Amino acid sequence: MKSSIQRTVLLVVVCVVCAAFARSAFAAGEDYVKAAKAALPYTVSMVVENRQGSGFIIKSGQDYYVIASNAVVNQIAKVTVETADGHKYETELRGSSPGVGVAVLKMLEVKGALAAAQFGDSKKLEVGEKVIAVGRPQGYGICVTAGIVSGIYKAGGGGEGGDIDFIQTDAAINAGQSGGPLVNLDGDVIGMCLTLVGGGEQPHPQGGGPRPGPRSFLPGGLNFALPIAFIQDAIKQIIREGGVLATVRDFGFGGLQDVNVITMQKLKLANKEGALVINVIKDSPAEQAGIRANDVIIEFNGKPVKSADDLKALAQSVPMGAKVSVKFVGMREEKPVEGTAEIKLPEAESGGISNDAPADGDAVAQADCAVTAISGIPGEGIPVVSATGDAGTYVNAVNRVFPCVIMMENNGSAVMLPKSVAGNNETRYLLTVEHLVQNRKSVKLTFYKGEGEKREAVQVVGEVVGTDPKNDIAVIKVAGVGAPDQIPIANAEGVEYGTEVVAVGSGFNFSATATAGIISVKNYQPREGLANNFWATSARIMAGNDGGALVDKAGRLVGICTNINNNFFRDGVSLFLPAETAIAVARELITTGKTKSGFIGLESVRNLTQEEMTKYKIAGGVAILKVVKGSPAEKAGLKEGQIITKFGNEAVQNREQLKILVGAAEIGKKTPVTLIDTDGNQKTVEIEIAEKE
Repeated sequence: MKSSIQRTVLLVVVCVVCAAFARSAFAAGEDYVKAAKAALPYTVSMVVENRQGSGFIIKSGQDYYVIASNAVVNQIAKVTVETADGHKYETELRGSSPGVGVAVLKMLEVKGALAAAQFGDSKKLEVGEKVIAVGRPQGYGICVTAGIVSGIYKAGGGGEGGDIDFIQTDAAINAGQSGGPLVNLDGDVIGMCLTLVGGGEQPHPQGGGPRPGPRSFLPGGLNFALPIAFIQDAIKQIIREGGVLATVRDFGFGGLQDVNVITMQKLKLANKEGALVINVIKDSPAEQAGIRANDVIIEFNGKPVKSADDLKALAQSVPMGAKVSVKFVGMREEKPVEGTAEIKLPEAESGGISNDAPADGDAVAQADCAVTAISGIPGEGIPVVSATGDAGTYVNAVNRVFPCVIMMENNGSAVMLPKSVAGNNETRYLLTVEHLVQNRKSVKLTFYKGEGEKREAVQVVGEVVGTDPKNDIAVIKVAGVGAPDQIPIANAEGVEYGTEVVAVGSGFNFSATATAGIISVKNYQPREGLANNFWATSARIMAGNDGGALVDKAGRLVGICTNINNNFFRDGVSLFLPAETAIAVARELITTGKTKSGFIGLESVRNLTQEEMTKYKIAGGVAILKVVKGSPAEKAGLKEGQIITKFGNEAVQNREQLKILVGAAEIGKKTPVTLIDTDGNQKTVEIEIAEKE
């Protein structure tokens, strides 16, 4: 496609690809500069054997420590770390937590004060909040990438290592950045970077921690960090005691989950407090102590266990080699009984772990890991730093649109149309993408109702009303869902190159994810057979966000996301169909079950040359090469050699735009067309739009 659009696509692609490690265009602002200036001095890089990683410095008492990924350090006794300004420091391994995935290195022979990280409150993070990831990608110096919080999840259902909270972000986390800080706009660390699915790290076979892999940055934008709130207890424990902390799997708990009503009734429990053991690993300490599958742990070393998360946290705070006492309720001889079990953990293979106490003895307990001149790890007597940085309006946009983005089977999403467009209180219509629906008559959908602990999933079956493969749009009808009516439609004229947008959907079957970017391309044909009216964004539209909503920062619907071309890592942009086009298609499908396209009978046209535009003093237009005999165009007097400069009220820039305008024109209506005739004079004619067969 030799056109200005093609050149625009190429320019955007080149810019995005060249900025792969300094992503992205929406992230250029003083807020990111402030955060980067705060984070770079306390970020370090390291090479451990053949593993490259990153970390960040904290201070406890008079000692400095580096927090790093356990998968990178991997029990190596001595590690050299390098700061952003090139200074190198020797460290020794103080201890690690394979279950949490964190290692703590004590810095040796530090002269003078070092920059040390301040911990933010990851529990107060919101989806849409701006963050930066800091670390050292392989082959590069320490660098910064920017994005937003895309989601906050629990991974897995209580399998190996138990449930783990994760922060998902669309900030690029590249190979070598594992262990580096995820930072809010105040420069406070709110997470430790890693990637868990299909990238640089995979769940560790011995528990919840990660292990290195060939790459970290994922085509779907699925990048993760461990929240500081999740890892801080392990950090404090390791600094105080040293050694290797246990994983849930070290105990022999093959899976944990919260107590349900059935278990509560069967075991005659007073409430749903406790942790249900799904299975027990053979010959494990738990099995040897008498714990069985379907037992409920209600107390751990004298502390009450109210949930699976409680037990996970308590188990992962215990050093290897320790003995713990647990109270449980389980079925024995077909009767529910309460019992006590003593679980003895095996000794860890400590490698080169230092067992020396911190320099100031109990300083850690007294100061709770206070850092230089600022508060440190949240805990008793230490103020917790809130995420007070500017989250922009991404958070508001995301919160506004989430209730109207629906999870669809086959790893997809759908967007509920406002009642003003179609539907009523009883029947609602959803927009999604045709390539997920194809020839099916119905699809399964998951709605989420309620908030917080009362939030629950409701599954319904929707009827496929109609599809339009050319525009990759499908409409689904559902009844009795009572979903909110809150997505206004953005005016396409106000959506320009560089407009900030958020893609919202059910990425990778999470209930909701969000990624941010800008408008990159307009009026683009992804491939032969598709319409010429797709747009593109630099926001990553990952697997599962197909059919989701693209909204501006005011929460207005800009378009329907599609992965039909699966082209983010090839072109550097993701596709969507503009909202006005998608809704126009939806209305036709709802009314007739099929779509109609306008036709005037221009068999062949071409874009103008620069010489022609200069000659006629116009910015664009289309030259007619051949007109279909008997067509509306011929009847209106259009002929070879004329130049179309305006169709309806729209100035015509090129042939792709003209095709879009004609296809979307109202059938049966007379539309004014402005021409430059073969004699060079301008005139306007009216063409009655026919339906394309």
